[in-house]
Amino acid sequence: MGTLFQGISKNSARSVRLVPASHPETIETIDDNPIFVLFPTVDLTFIIGIVMSLLAIPFAYDAISGERETGTLSLIVSNAIKKPMLIFGKWLGGYLSLILPCFVGLLPGLLIISTHPLIQFSFADWGALGLIIVGALLYLACFFALGVLISALASRSSTTILALLFIWAVGVFVIPNLSPDIAKVFLFRQRLGNRIPSFVSFVMKKTQKYRF
Repeated sequence: MGTLFQGISKNSARSVRLVPASHPETIETIDDNPIFVLFPTVDLTFIIGIVMSLLAIPFAYDAISGERETGTLSLIVSNAIKKPMLIFGKWLGGYLSLILPCFVGLLPGLLIISTHPLIQFSFADWGALGLIIVGALLYLACFFALGVLISALASRSSTTILALLFIWAVGVFVIPNLSPDIAKVFLFRQRLGNRIPSFVSFVMKKTQKYRF
């Protein structure tokens, strides 16, 4: 899967010094330069998780609130159409418009992978890639549905786009960067709790010691 996902290797070098009659020497790794953390490698994860989710905001922010501001929403609701069907139609049309450019770029890449002589994908690899694509589509569907929901609840489009940009920034930058540190804190507390006995167990051990 390295063709589509570069990943992050702690030992991978960005700069290497080549000296005759000696082994290559690593000058700079990913951990040494924070720029590579802020701007990751452009792969399928970056396209789906950052670019396409950001592209979903212009498609969803004025789906309902924009028509409420212009007054067309009241005309649509006055017809024989239910509100859940209206919201589902807004979501379906916007979602199909969102994933269309994604497939336009993805299908030629898959065609190149299938015909390239140096890339040999097995049946399990194609199945894993299919599950990854399905997961990416579900991720975009949930994010776009969240955008339509906030657009339906907000009264103004400006409020909707600010809320979506805040949720996007938190979900893309804050949570992925803070989750390893939070996991380390909980893991450290768990190990510390297993290492230090409780007061009751300490008293019981002390009592048994004095009995013998």
